[in-house]
Formats: sequence, structure tokens, C-alpha cells
Amino acid sequence: NISAAIKAIDKSSKYGETIISILTADTRSAADAHYNGLGKFNGIMFDRNKRLSQNINSTSFTNYYQECFENDSPAQLDIDASYYSDTTMQVSVSTLFPETQTDASKYRMAFVYTEDGVVINGVSYNSIARGTYPNAKGFEKCLPDTVIYDTEYLYTNVIPIPTKIKDITKSTLIVLLIDGDNNHIVNANCVTLKQ
Repeated sequence: NISAAIKAIDKSSKYGETIISILTADTRSAADAHYNGLGKFNGIMFDRNKRLSQNINSTSFTNYYQECFENDSPAQLDIDASYYSDTTMQVSVSTLFPETQTDASKYRMAFVYTEDGVVINGVSYNSIARGTYPNAKGFEKCLPDTVIYDTEYLYTNVIPIPTKIKDITKSTLIVLLIDGDNNHIVNANCVTLKQ
């Protein structure tokens, strides 16, 4: 029961996250979710602070989720990536901190590749994960020990393109900012690959 699940998570002090997001399997499952008007969504997000639910597939949700990331994350991320061949790409990640930190070297960066238009058993799927680089833990020492408020820090690297990617023009690169103390993803951003 989706409604009961949301209520249980919302009331539990064990989970401190602001956003609860649930993807339902079908519209019948969504129809069972009547808590706070969630039944009209086949993909739903519930903000426990604002007591607000939104359709995951809507533009307003995308903008709202990005706003939540920026407000709750220790840093803002911007990413740019260009591929020079079918095997490598140049990636640049700009990181901006809203306050000075003296332990910023704990943060790591990992990259996830996705591809659209992947056909499986005759059905085309988007946002199929094609690989993670260098691994789920990410690169260490991407940032200095001390970062200054409102100062841009640029990380650049040349990374490989997974052989699983069949059409680089339909691919997206996602950067994950990971807190090395607990391995939690604290922010993310993405870019469509360009030549």
C-alpha cells in the first residue's frame, strides 16, 4: 500500500531526507495512493517539509527537484563534456560552495554514462545506464582541503567511453558528488554529450 508506506517513512525519525520519491508500477497502483492527493500520479514525489506532492514526469517537478538539490547540497555542480573519438571524452566539472569548508577533500566525483534509444526485445528504452567511471566510490582528491565561499573549483579529466555505448550522440554523462565520509551522493548534474 503506497499510502501507508509514505506515511510510515514520513513519520520515522530514522529517515531525515526531505524528498520521498516513489515510482509506481502502473496506474492501478497509483490509484491506491490517496495520501495527500498522490493518487493522480503514476510517479510521485512527496516533500515532507512543504507537505507537497508533485508529478515526477512534469516540468515543475524537474525544476523543483533541482531547487531542492541546490538548497540541500553542500555544493553546486555544473558539467561539460565533449567526445573526440568513440573511445575518450574530455570532462570539466565546476564546483561552487555556498560556504567555506576545511574538509572538502573528502568529496569524490564519479561519472555515470547513460544512453537513449536502446532497443531490448523490440522495445526502445531511454536513460539506460552503460557504465560508471572510475567506480561507484569515485575519484579522490578532486577538490582541495579548503574551499572558499563562492569560489569556483574546476576539475578536468579525460575519461573513456564505455564500449557498451552504441550511439554516442544519444548519450548523457552524469556527475555524482559523493561524500567520502559516508559514501552518500550529495549532488548530481548531467550533460548531453557533444562533439
